[in-house]
Amino acid sequence: MKKHIWLYLLFLPFLSCGSDNSNPLVSQDQLLGRWIQESSNGVILNTNDRYLTLTFSQDGTFEMVIISGRLSGNPITDTLSGTFFISGSQLTTLFSNGTSDSVSVKFEDTRMIFEDSLGNTTTYLR
Repeated sequence: MKKHIWLYLLFLPFLSCGSDNSNPLVSQDQLLGRWIQESSNGVILNTNDRYLTLTFSQDGTFEMVIISGRLSGNPITDTLSGTFFISGSQLTTLFSNGTSDSVSVKFEDTRMIFEDSLGNTTTYLR
């Protein structure tokens, strides 16, 4: 149960649909590659015990890998995957389990920032 609560909190930015027309257009090429989660709502998340990566591929697929419990010597790896598309500044992810989510995306230097309709942000680094 505790694991499921953590997963919900990790994916909160993916769980709400929102629109923000003030962000500039985003291209698929900007997303491509491997991103490492830095923070959520300003709180640093990747630690020695937990690590999340998000990889976008040219073929329109993505993979999210979360490794937790690394310090205990018994790490747990969770992987989510699916497809994605961009419309304006909105990133829509279609997970392999049939759910879909949308967030606003913007880029600042080497950071990619997701924002949901509630204003929750998640920042990723290249």
